[in-house]
Formats: sequence, structure tokens, C-alpha cells
Amino acid sequence: MAGAHRTWIDIKNSFTIGNIEESTLGNVVFGERAAIEAYQKAFDSGDLCEKSEKIVSEQLHSLKESYHQFKKIEEYKKKEN
Repeated sequence: MAGAHRTWIDIKNSFTIGNIEESTLGNVVFGERAAIEAYQKAFDSGDLCEKSEKIVSEQLHSLKESYHQFKKIEEYKKKEN
């Protein structure tokens, strides 16, 4: 999934006129948010075994941290302009 998202960002950036950095950040934030929603849905479903629940929980935590870091960078870049 992450590889497909990165490929989509590369394709979209090839057609972007203007600031590619802002476009890339926006796409990364969008992708992180979509991944968080998918992981949260899986975690909340109650369908995971204990081992899978632990893995999904850890990955969800990492995704949320990553999302917040990219979101801060995106907000900083918007203030710069």
C-alpha cells in the first residue's frame, strides 16, 4: 500500500505546476490520514486475534506519530509562504 501511495505521489507531482514540495507534503498527510483510518477501523472491529491486535496497535501508534510530524511540517511550510 505504501509503495502504491508513493508511486501516486510521483505521478501526481509530474503534473503539478508550482510548488512540488507543498504538493508532496499534502499528499503524504492525506495518505497518512487514510492509513490511520484503515488501521483504526481494523483495530476497532474486534475481529483481530490478540497478536494481530498488538501489531496493528503498534503500527497505528507509529502512523499517528508520523502523521503529526508531517502535519506540523505542512503547517510550517504554509506559514512560510
